[in-house]
Amino acid sequence: MEDLLPVSACFNRKSPSLPPNTRKDLAETLCESIRLLIHILKKTVGTVSPSCRDAFSFHLYMLYSFMFLVESQVKADSLTNDTQGAPKTDAVVVEQRRLGIETLFSATIAMDECRNNLWQRGVVDEQAVLIPCKMAYVLLERSTGIVARRTYGADVAMQVLTRTVHAHNNLLTHVVASLWDMLHNHEHMAALTAELGTSDQGAYMLTHEMLREYGRLDGSGDPKMTGIKFVAPWIAHVAERRPEWLLPHLSHLVSHLAQSDAYPLRSAVVGALSSVLLQQDPPKGIPKPENLNTDEKDQEEKEEESTEHKTTSPSTNLSTSTREQILHYLLTQAHDVSSYTRGAVLKAWIRLVTNRALPKGWIQRVTQLALERLSDKTVVVRKQAMQVCIKI
Repeated sequence: MEDLLPVSACFNRKSPSLPPNTRKDLAETLCESIRLLIHILKKTVGTVSPSCRDAFSFHLYMLYSFMFLVESQVKADSLTNDTQGAPKTDAVVVEQRRLGIETLFSATIAMDECRNNLWQRGVVDEQAVLIPCKMAYVLLERSTGIVARRTYGADVAMQVLTRTVHAHNNLLTHVVASLWDMLHNHEHMAALTAELGTSDQGAYMLTHEMLREYGRLDGSGDPKMTGIKFVAPWIAHVAERRPEWLLPHLSHLVSHLAQSDAYPLRSAVVGALSSVLLQQDPPKGIPKPENLNTDEKDQEEKEEESTEHKTTSPSTNLSTSTREQILHYLLTQAHDVSSYTRGAVLKAWIRLVTNRALPKGWIQRVTQLALERLSDKTVVVRKQAMQVCIKI
């Protein structure tokens, strides 16, 4: 009974926080218990007993609760220290976090590989499977930068979500809903979610479902109040990593250009369309740029090699008519009411011209457009228009 006192104190919110050494011992004990249960699952022939299954779920929940309370305390301490200077990183907490999320990831793999041993008749307990995902959401919310991403173990957290979606298709809707809510509330989540959804072959369905949700976005209202400002850049990040995945959703994306009142949404779609055009083969008669230095050539060869090993969804190249329609959208959107969107359009034209992706028949129209934008009322747009004229 005395051994359980530190555990009960940890989960009692009214009790004082545990000493670092006690927290460390408790984290190691929970993780070691889960690893032992995973070993039992792998060695067991047939379905394990209900007591073993309950013990596995209970230890997962205990570890999640422990990590959640520690993260809550860390967040409270960081808010308190904001007025006193930058807080120091607690090495003990970082180690606990790393150990905990890696153990949860191992449990996620075990619940996939040993589902016949763990669940009766293969019927998965969704609540147990989602426990590691709940901790992954917390860590991703705190991963606001490069340093924080390493400190909070964002890479392993993303692997937890990817493996869960890949192994349990019925949980796809739950994960997408949680990620979508995080996108609306955290600015840094756009890049993380795009990387999560394009990381490997098991992530295509996740990105596909989120693209469908992106097409249903309501662009009315203040972008800052509705969270559209944080959600909009996600499509641009996805297009940079996997532009071919956007092809089945082009009709829904271009509808935002005419129907959405939020300029961040229109600007992001414009950037995504330019990435789709760059992914296609160069137009006939437009050679690839030859004035590349050695470093750029080596980088290009590495990108081509990595592209060969990527596992992509079944897709086809753009037809000539579709390419022409996208170019027409970019041409007309250059007269957008928002200067930010007009600048995004001109940046898209700069990318197309620089990468020799602009058909010869469009050079005159783009040049005329750039000359017209030289008299734009916004300085940024005029600078972008000048860059288009120089590149052409």
